[in-house]
Amino acid sequence: MRVLKNAFIDEHRARRRIEKMTEDLVREAELAPFTTDDLTSSALLDGVSEEDRELLEQCYIGGMTSREIGEELGIPPGTVLTRLRSALGRLRRQFGQYVSQKDER
Repeated sequence: MRVLKNAFIDEHRARRRIEKMTEDLVREAELAPFTTDDLTSSALLDGVSEEDRELLEQCYIGGMTSREIGEELGIPPGTVLTRLRSALGRLRRQFGQYVSQKDER
């Protein structure tokens, strides 16, 4: 019974972490001064790796959730969110004039 209770608590905590990361990523996307039309611009996506491009297109253009992307790529949803955050960071460093920084309040 104790093992089942611990497994439930672990699952609940993991779900909360993923939800928090998703909220942070959505907030970053909402604050960005670009639209999905800007993301599809060849100038912006030509400068990123193929892996980053695939993730960004699946998420922001295809509208897929991190769970759907993870199932397709065979990786956990949390890893998808981490890779998306890293890809956005690389975009910010490379194209700072097009991609805003996180709101610093």
